[in-house]
Amino acid sequence: MRFIFILLVFLPFISLATEYTPDSAAELRAQYQLLLELKAENAITEAVFNEKSESIKQQAYSRYQISLEDMPSASATEQRIDSFTSALYSISALLLLALVAKIMSYFPAILNEALVYVASTVTLLVFHQEYVVLVAGFSLAGVLAYSVNSRIENPGKARRWTGWLLMLVLGLLAWCFDNSVFGVCSVIAFVYSLGFVMLITPGMIAVGVNEARIAVVLRLALACLLLTLLAWLIFYTTWLSALMPVRQTLQAFELGMLTVLPLAYFTALGYLSFFLLKHRFWLRFIAELAALISGLAVIIIALLYQLDTMFWVGALFMLWNLMDKFHELVYKRVSFTAACTLFALIFGGSAALIKSNMTVIMPHLAFLNL
Repeated sequence: MRFIFILLVFLPFISLATEYTPDSAAELRAQYQLLLELKAENAITEAVFNEKSESIKQQAYSRYQISLEDMPSASATEQRIDSFTSALYSISALLLLALVAKIMSYFPAILNEALVYVASTVTLLVFHQEYVVLVAGFSLAGVLAYSVNSRIENPGKARRWTGWLLMLVLGLLAWCFDNSVFGVCSVIAFVYSLGFVMLITPGMIAVGVNEARIAVVLRLALACLLLTLLAWLIFYTTWLSALMPVRQTLQAFELGMLTVLPLAYFTALGYLSFFLLKHRFWLRFIAELAALISGLAVIIIALLYQLDTMFWVGALFMLWNLMDKFHELVYKRVSFTAACTLFALIFGGSAALIKSNMTVIMPHLAFLNL
């Protein structure tokens, strides 16, 4: 059940994921109206507008057999309220796992597992209402995690099997029901299988890795980096034209790949810098340099492509690294007042330099085809 506990910690991501799962024709219409407004303000390129609008039109026809012109209009406020209530659905469905666990305690383990497997599968096949699908999907994931962990004594082996199986099952649910909540959970299962963990204690939430070995952490960092880059190239650029046909198919995984993967990546780099390579100067220097470069890249890409959650993940770990360098290189060597003044001047000067040269900077970014 450790995996389910991790899911509860990631509820903010799950609430954001609901924005990518239109549950009504009105919501699809609202998304199309927002797309028109962004185009009118030149906030998106013609290529992005065409790709997104085509996706919405296809959903309108395949799910409701109507055109966008026939759809009832929904305001932005109604869309936000609908997304918020979908987030409440997700939280409620997760909390009901406690009820499932309570019911399972009254019967033999084998019978419990069989009942939950059958009930969840039948429910998913018969009922397609959003809340029912979430409850059945999370119940299936919970009993699957229980089945694996109760039969494999080796913690590392159990974690890997749990992660891979949940990744496949939740990924299949995300694809079948076009549900980004399951998509986020599938990505969480993937990084969990590679060793990414969150530790919860009174008054503290910490992220880290399950095995303090350089090979494990490097594998986690490399896998997350490559998949994050792949997600950005698929969803927000046209550079990999061969992958364009799979963009709509993978839409349910977009949010998870652009938030959970960067979070796990920066956690792995931080673990290398501050723990595993702490006394190896050059290796630590390389790890910190990689963290700095990739952190800047994530922030810049997130700003240019309006990836809000990805921006805050990058900003959080950039601040973490900067504060560590500030403490080591400045704070320990000068007075508190001088250190804070110097840091303020560096930040303020950098911001002023960028702001005053936006007209010079933006033309050099034209090659990105924003």
